[in-house]
Amino acid sequence: MKNKSIFLLVIKQTALLVLCLVFIIPLHAQQNLPVTNKDTVVFPPVYYVHPLIGSDRCRNFFMTAAARPFGMVKLAPDTEIFGYYHTGYQNAQTSVYGFSHIHEFQMGGLAVMPVSGEVNPVPGPERWKSGFNPADQTVTPGYQKLHLDRYDIDVELTATKRVGFHRYTFRKADNAAVLIPFCGIWNEARMFNCDVKRIGKDTIEGSLLIADARLSTDSRLVVPTEVFFVITTDRAFQSLDGWRTQEMQRNISGIKGENSGLVLNFGKVASGTTVQMKVAISYCSVQQALLNLSTEAPNWDFEAVRKSAWEEWNTALSRIEVEGTVERKVKFYTDLWHSLLGRGVFSDVNGQYPVYRKGKFSEINNDINGLFPIYDTGMYTEIKSVPLDDKGQPLFNMHVSDAFWWSQQNLNSIWGLAYPDVLRDFCNSWLRFYDDTGILPLGASVGRVDFIMSGQQAAPLFGRAIQMNLPGVDAEHAFEAMNATMRNGTNRWMGDVDIYTRFGGWMPNDLGERKWSVTRTVENGWCDWVLSQAARKLGHSSEADFYNQRSLGWKNLYNPESGWLQPRDSSGKWSAPFTPMVYNSIGFLESYSAVLTWFPAQYDLNGTMQVMGGREKTIQRLNQQFEQASGQHYRYGWLQYENNTGFFHAHLFQMLGDPVKTQHWIREVYTANYSATTPSTTAYATNDEDQGQMGSLSALISMGLFQMKGGCELNPEYQLTSPMFNRIVIHLQPDCYKAKDFVITAGTEPEKKQYIESVKLNGKPLKNLSITQDQISRGAELNFELSTHPNLKWVIAPKENDKNQLFR
Repeated sequence: MKNKSIFLLVIKQTALLVLCLVFIIPLHAQQNLPVTNKDTVVFPPVYYVHPLIGSDRCRNFFMTAAARPFGMVKLAPDTEIFGYYHTGYQNAQTSVYGFSHIHEFQMGGLAVMPVSGEVNPVPGPERWKSGFNPADQTVTPGYQKLHLDRYDIDVELTATKRVGFHRYTFRKADNAAVLIPFCGIWNEARMFNCDVKRIGKDTIEGSLLIADARLSTDSRLVVPTEVFFVITTDRAFQSLDGWRTQEMQRNISGIKGENSGLVLNFGKVASGTTVQMKVAISYCSVQQALLNLSTEAPNWDFEAVRKSAWEEWNTALSRIEVEGTVERKVKFYTDLWHSLLGRGVFSDVNGQYPVYRKGKFSEINNDINGLFPIYDTGMYTEIKSVPLDDKGQPLFNMHVSDAFWWSQQNLNSIWGLAYPDVLRDFCNSWLRFYDDTGILPLGASVGRVDFIMSGQQAAPLFGRAIQMNLPGVDAEHAFEAMNATMRNGTNRWMGDVDIYTRFGGWMPNDLGERKWSVTRTVENGWCDWVLSQAARKLGHSSEADFYNQRSLGWKNLYNPESGWLQPRDSSGKWSAPFTPMVYNSIGFLESYSAVLTWFPAQYDLNGTMQVMGGREKTIQRLNQQFEQASGQHYRYGWLQYENNTGFFHAHLFQMLGDPVKTQHWIREVYTANYSATTPSTTAYATNDEDQGQMGSLSALISMGLFQMKGGCELNPEYQLTSPMFNRIVIHLQPDCYKAKDFVITAGTEPEKKQYIESVKLNGKPLKNLSITQDQISRGAELNFELSTHPNLKWVIAPKENDKNQLFR
């Protein structure tokens, strides 16, 4: 029976592969995960992406399958729209409110909802929502299909980078319509102030404003973003109805103002009738939305767009090819998909993009010490363009983004390795923000910098590019931007650099706008160290010395009595009472002292060992923390693998000379937090996946690669741990690397072996478990021999005078 089952499975998978290759589209429902342990047929990488993994409870931008890499349009069903962090598609919900086109950090909306029969839209989404079965849908990169039970409508979604493409099949003979709300809370945003008109028999065009749904002084989008759009259908609508301020309006030519929406009425249709709709957006103008539409989706061939999306995703994912168990491949390619999905473009197909020049944005530029002002209706937009090549094509895109908060060991690392073109795009986008506004973003919204989290998060992004000599990024310009920010930043969002400098590289807790003194100290210290390395690379010795010295100021917050980093005021008094295990306490942002005390070790390992009493005591203390954290799955306490602040701790053992402990603990961490292939939240440590940051980390861990210093040091290194695949081939980009491929092999069943017995580089045994950027560039093949038992030869034996035995 077992052999018969395997034979039938092979036949089934072979048939599926043939269909995939013929149509270049996925034909399986994503909720049905593979049950085999090995591939019997080689499928293209995109086949293994399961977008529903981790989607039971997530952010609005997490599960947006009908999208292209970094798409402006991220088209998805919204099963929860009220709230904040857990909106958008939530797989645990069974009702759909609509299908919206914008799913970005603090941005949402431009939703549509196909309906049949008589529906009164005035009471809002609760009145028109429909049930659906999450287990009965197809969800793959670039495509989603589900059934609206209430209306008996099949909904299919795909997209280009700036155009959403819908196909609705009405299964019963009845009145058919599409509802389009332009008001109210939708995911992380609030929609209002629309101005929409009908153009011809099958098209509407217009604009609306979206702003942070919270609309408080802590919001970062108090001033709204203007969204321009064109919506067109392949079937003329019989009439256009609307609603405004709780009243229906019949047979209108458009709608304008607050609390508004439109109804595209198609009249009574026969069973099986199909209606297609395209929604193009721009943040510049309606004319630009039309240009995006005519350029990217000029015709009504839904299948061609779906096929194109599938091919684009497969091409992107194929830069890294892995061989191993189906389950690990499913998680790996889903991780990689997330690293290329979020942080969408906001520039148009011809490179145009908006810069907001009045209201909140300009007031912050003029008085960046001030609190955010409320919405100013007098704002205006300046339309600019990125540089074009000799064929008139944009040299790069402008991007929106959540914070690059501690992304040095995840996104920055994997982009620099396999997607240097993406790293280049973001670096140039950030430099353009600097040129336009005089400020380097922490995050970025459309047309404005976004002051999110703390530290200067562009520094490690630029540091990575500078150290790898990334073509297309002006290293001197990047250093100028970082230097100006870290020398002169004075407002609360930029880290109160003047105060930080005055106190010699640390922040007292009684000065500055935000009481994140410990977090700001270690983050600014990290950025200082990154700048010191960049300055050294570029020959700016005085700046290198200045930043290196200032990066060591964190020691002023190490309390030898408590043994932890601890807030203190400008007179030197330690904060009390104090415990290292209180989350978000005074002095800390989204973290604990138990976690942040280790942060300086990433770049100042010697200093960390000195304050902790030497190498062996440092290792013992860190190991004890892992043992204490094991009962909490290495999150929410002693360690923090559920958030950006805690992604590096297991790899510290290797830097301390005990890579065996790294090999042990990182596999334990991965299994507990990143290995799941179900919609369960445990797939990404039960927390916000952060637009590819956890996905990138998970992918790197499974390849056995990690960059403690984010590739920001002179001659960057990767630390090596145990790969979970038999074979990995990273196809290197020719404008950045001399070699064609970086190859890693790990024998049989590597997913069951967490320890490294031996490893060879190009046939020669490695003495240290690391490889440099230069070695990869010149051509590298790593051959691992793995084991279920630790090889203690990798551990550096302690010396008698351990306290003076310092390592890099």
